[in-house]
Amino acid sequence: MSAEKRNKIEWLNHFVGFVSVVLGVLMAFWLNSWNESRKESDSIETALQNIRIEIEKNQGGMDSIITKNKRQRDMLEEYLKYIDEDMEVRVSKERLNPLLAQYGEYLTSDGTGVKINLELFQLSEVAWVTTHRTGILAAIDFELAFTLESTYDLQEKVNSFDDTIISELRNISGKKDSFEKIYRALDIEINLATQLKERQYPKALKAISEQLQR
Repeated sequence: MSAEKRNKIEWLNHFVGFVSVVLGVLMAFWLNSWNESRKESDSIETALQNIRIEIEKNQGGMDSIITKNKRQRDMLEEYLKYIDEDMEVRVSKERLNPLLAQYGEYLTSDGTGVKINLELFQLSEVAWVTTHRTGILAAIDFELAFTLESTYDLQEKVNSFDDTIISELRNISGKKDSFEKIYRALDIEINLATQLKERQYPKALKAISEQLQR
């Protein structure tokens, strides 16, 4: 074999070897990228599944709380019309009796005492906080992330009124204004909770389902 032909074969072998190395590196890079992408997709799916479960649990427990607290709110709204600043009843027994009959579980028989028996929402945000801490939110579709952020912002407002009501109950006095503060906080919380349950939670659950089906 001539030296020229031998050099051509060696050059071809080197070229084939070089191409093989390049392809090997590219393949390894592609496999690594694919693996990372798959891990990210799995992490996003797990996070969304956990958030969906959390929202469904929060939503499922709200009906009875809203119903019970609405009744307490409605009682306070009516009762506050019948008392003065010192919590003294200023209407006749005949006028007070219908209120006592309707809300007997909250009022003493003579209408001079009020019972506050509320339930707090205490809505969970563990899955949402975990998603934030792990940085997964940055990889989620923007519209979905915005919907979830809005949902949990509203949920946080509801939870904050739990704290407000607890604070008002701890500082309650024998004056009408104490009960007026409880009434106002309760009214706002019920309205926010109703909006969360009937509008924002369903919107978030729909967005999560659509994302998981892609």
